[in-house]
Amino acid sequence: MNTLIVGPMYGGKSTTLLQKMERAVYGKKRIALVRPKKDTRDYFTHSAGNELLEKFIKEGKISLFEVEEITEENAMSILDNFDRIFVDEYFMIKNVSLLAKMANEVVTNQDVYFAGLLSTSENTLFPEAISLLPYCDDIIKLLGICMRCGSDLGNYSMFRGKKTETIVVGDTDKYECVCKKCYKRVKGTL
Repeated sequence: MNTLIVGPMYGGKSTTLLQKMERAVYGKKRIALVRPKKDTRDYFTHSAGNELLEKFIKEGKISLFEVEEITEENAMSILDNFDRIFVDEYFMIKNVSLLAKMANEVVTNQDVYFAGLLSTSENTLFPEAISLLPYCDDIIKLLGICMRCGSDLGNYSMFRGKKTETIVVGDTDKYECVCKKCYKRVKGTL
């Protein structure tokens, strides 16, 4: 089964992924964590849990793969050797839908989770999200807390300042989670 977990920055996507990984560890599953090489942040989740993930990787309970692109070769290697596959920040990985497609065609009784943003801070869907949708059996949409008004309807990842490229890796120094009302107010459409 392929599951897509999406939401804004600070919406809990990686934390949700980590919770599912922890359950798989306790279920003695063979686990692969696939992350983009482009993500240079030195943490996995904003909430507690980074130490737990590091512990699982160090103990060999989770195998970490850092990739730029999904190829037939690395997809087959991962699918052949793991029961649960977790892809974090999927939108930063080229050809990521190949993994989902191959999981649907080749493997049975295997779960693949893809977590990441659905769209850019300008509300343009990532092509990787569009390419994954036909292969997903379940889609989980998370919301965050608006960092401006405190509403629990934070649905937008808003970039602070002027972007020079589509994907800018950053934290609260570059992005904030906002609700529709605050997003429209800042963008001047309200």
